[in-house]
Amino acid sequence: MRHRDAMGSMIHLASLNLAETLGRFKPWHGSEPITEANLVLQLASVFTNRTPKGMAFVEVPFKGKGKRTDKRLDLLLSNAECGYLVESKILHSEEQAQSIAKDISRLDGDLVSELSGRYIQDAPAHWHGVVLAETWNREVVKWWKSDSTTKRRWKRSGYPENWHFDSVEVHRVHDGTEGTLFWVWGIGPALDRFTKPS
Repeated sequence: MRHRDAMGSMIHLASLNLAETLGRFKPWHGSEPITEANLVLQLASVFTNRTPKGMAFVEVPFKGKGKRTDKRLDLLLSNAECGYLVESKILHSEEQAQSIAKDISRLDGDLVSELSGRYIQDAPAHWHGVVLAETWNREVVKWWKSDSTTKRRWKRSGYPENWHFDSVEVHRVHDGTEGTLFWVWGIGPALDRFTKPS
């Protein structure tokens, strides 16, 4: 609960930072949205500014299960107390929703074991998987939060019940169905199956 609340607070602050800058610059063009890299940029900035000895790395390579060695974690946040494995997306379709579900499935103890072995010092005592996505559609936000009034009938397979899913309104451009930028996010339970470096 404590780490969930901490992440919720950081995401809220990151959304406020982004909202302030969106009052000065429109980073999207036509139907081209803000890229997911901007979500991790904002979250990493808040984490490193408010967390003692906090560090952030983007596009962290890992092997994971299988033979491919070119996999990347969007964002790694950590200090000696807690580490967060973060994947981010732009959420506009059921295909993207299923891609997030695949991300959730790989944010597990095996990934923690692989990454924790790289720490020279200050390996986190606790770990959590986090997903963060942007959407401009209120119905997607309702679906994300399992609101029964949503018109979205996307599958929820791959969205574990022991994860906490929430949202935050970031920036309103106009009062239409797709006139407001939202961030939707989720955080999983503690992932403590790892080997600390000796």
